[in-house]
Amino acid sequence: MASLSARPPSLVAGRRCRSSRRWSNTIAPRASSEQQPSSSSSSPRFPRGRVLIAPAFYVDAAPFRPLAAELRRRGYDAALAPIRWYHWVPTLGGRSQRPILDRLDWALEDLTNGGEDNSPAPVDPVTLELPPRRGEGRQRSYSLLDFLLEMRDPSQGARPLHPAATPPASPLPPQQKAAIVASSAAGWIARILLSGARLAGGAAPYGGRSYVSAPERCHTLITLGTPHYSEEAVTKRNTDWVNNHATKPDNVRFVAVGATGVRGKQWLAGTGDFAFESYKLCSGDGHDDGDGVTPLRCALALEGAEAKLELAGAEHTPPLFGAKKKGDWYGEGAFLERWVRYLSPPPAE
Repeated sequence: MASLSARPPSLVAGRRCRSSRRWSNTIAPRASSEQQPSSSSSSPRFPRGRVLIAPAFYVDAAPFRPLAAELRRRGYDAALAPIRWYHWVPTLGGRSQRPILDRLDWALEDLTNGGEDNSPAPVDPVTLELPPRRGEGRQRSYSLLDFLLEMRDPSQGARPLHPAATPPASPLPPQQKAAIVASSAAGWIARILLSGARLAGGAAPYGGRSYVSAPERCHTLITLGTPHYSEEAVTKRNTDWVNNHATKPDNVRFVAVGATGVRGKQWLAGTGDFAFESYKLCSGDGHDDGDGVTPLRCALALEGAEAKLELAGAEHTPPLFGAKKKGDWYGEGAFLERWVRYLSPPPAE
C-alpha cells in the first residue's frame, strides 16, 4: 500500500512551502466565495481572529470546508484540523483518542503562531496533510506503517507529530489565540485537549500526555451537537473520564450548542428509528428531542458553559458520504448567526 494520504487532485488546493512556517500562506481558493481582500499593514486580512474547526467522529474534515470558507469571508482566519476519516479508525471501541488529540494540538499550535500582526496563520484550510516530523523541512506522507502503529496502540498518539506542542514563551494577546469549533464527539475530545495539566481528582494525564500548550492558545470552545455524556458503554469510558477529570481552564470560554426538531420514534419490540437508537445510547431515553443524533439535553450538558444555545431544526453535521441535504446544519444559515459572535475573543475584564 503506497500511502494513505493519496487523494484526488480536487482535494489538493494548497501547497506547503519550505520555510520556518509549516504551511504556505498563499491560499489557492476553491471557489470565488473563498477569495479574500488583499492584506495590508493597515487592514489585516483576517481582522476578527482565528478559528480551528474539528470534524465529527469518523468524519473527514473535507465536508467542513464550506464553513471554513464562510468564516474566512467574514474575516476569521479559519482552518481545518488535519484529520481524515481513517485517522479515527484506531480510536474505535472506546480506545484512546490520542491520535486525534495530537493532531488538534499540532494544528492549534500552528494556527496561533501567525504573529501578533494577525497575519494569515500557516494552517491552510483546503489541505489535509500531516505536518513533517519536527526538525524536518519536507512534507511527510501518512504511511501504512503509521496507521498500523496507531492501530496497535493508539495511546501512543499520532506518531509523526511527537513531541507535544510547547506553551508560548510569553502570554499570547487575545487576537492571536484561537476559537475551536468542534462538531459532535470532537467537542468532548477538545475538552480533554484544553484541560492541559489541570486535572481533577489527582488523575493521571490522558494517555500519559498533558497538552499544556492548548489552554494557552485557545480563548473559546464552541461545541456543536456534542454528546457531553453518554450511557453507551464504549463511549462512556472516555466521556466519564472527561466529566470526572477534564477541568475547564479559567481563561477559556465554553459555549454549548444543541438542537431540537427530531424526536426518536419507537417501533415494535423496543426498537426504533435511527434517532431513537442514537438517543437511547446517549441519554438512555430514545424518545428524547434533538438533532437526530445527539439529544438536546446531552448537547447542553457542558459544565461551566457561558452560553447554552438551543436551535430549532438544525442538522447534526453537513451532508456526509454523498447524502442528500435535508436542511441547514449548525454551521450555516440562520443557525450560524446564533453562535458566530463567540468566535471573537471575549472582551477584557
